[in-house]
Amino acid sequence: MSSETESKLDDLWVWPQTQKVQKFCEEPLMVATDFLDAAVVNKKIYDRVLELEEEGSLVHTFANAGSKVRHIHKWDCPEASFLEDRVKYLFEYITGQKAQIDLGWANVSRKHDYLAGHSHLGTLASIVYMLEPGDPATDENPLSGRLSFLDPRVPDCCPEEPDRLTMEVATQMNAGTMVMFPAWVVHQVHPYFGDKIRITLAWNVNPAD
Repeated sequence: MSSETESKLDDLWVWPQTQKVQKFCEEPLMVATDFLDAAVVNKKIYDRVLELEEEGSLVHTFANAGSKVRHIHKWDCPEASFLEDRVKYLFEYITGQKAQIDLGWANVSRKHDYLAGHSHLGTLASIVYMLEPGDPATDENPLSGRLSFLDPRVPDCCPEEPDRLTMEVATQMNAGTMVMFPAWVVHQVHPYFGDKIRITLAWNVNPAD
């Protein structure tokens, strides 16, 4: 790690004193926070993700769903480790419990990639960080690359009648946005139509033993 990178990271707080967390769903609780210092860490992580994707040993590729670069703790990337400290802090801040990251990975999406509805087994919370949102949505494709939640157990998804799914729940994610939600909630990423690579980081987090 260069001395320049060290000094930049040393200047950052894991959790800035003015950092605010906003609820975008009350029941179950889903929250989002925007890190205004994201530019300090995002470029280094972006470059490292693409380097690891090309190298291939930590990569799983799925038809129409892009690539996953697994095991963030093995990346040898101080900026990514710094983000993992933020993930732990957010979990502890919301739950009041010490955090244990069970798995962390990057989702690399290119044009037409998407993630079908799914949830995560054996974990309490999912946390997603927007590293690079890619090209913005357009009038033609207003949901391009959008992370959304669509679960009949979420009341906000059923505004017309309980248990009748008629609405998605989502929050705007920009570079530096981190969201946390219960891992059992079904979520998806709409097909992405941009030309620029879109990258998120994601973690499964449980209370530490």
